[in-house]
Amino acid sequence: MAQHAPRDALPPPQQPITPPVPPRQNARPRAVTSVAFSPDGRQLASGSDGGTLLLWDTATGQCTATLEGHWGTVTSVAFSPDGRQLASSCGSRGDDETLWLWDTATGQCTATLEVGS
Repeated sequence: MAQHAPRDALPPPQQPITPPVPPRQNARPRAVTSVAFSPDGRQLASGSDGGTLLLWDTATGQCTATLEGHWGTVTSVAFSPDGRQLASSCGSRGDDETLWLWDTATGQCTATLEVGS
């Protein structure tokens, strides 16, 4: 009859070695919450539940800019009539309750307007 070593004498079971997962490049938001086409149809803006806006080239389908600043869900996006500016809102209770104006050529925020009470 074979003898077995006591349980406390056995080495710990081998755990699989999992390499760390690098951050995703160009990570996309979890959920798109608003979209708008530019007046000329060449760009599409999308807002997300993570507070990020993305600008897309509609001809290539490529993301051309990531606009960050809101810390809540982007509830609305709209282009100016000439397409040079983009307005975004984040106005649900608990979110930042602001309107942001963006320059679509540079991706820079040009103004923020507080709308919460």
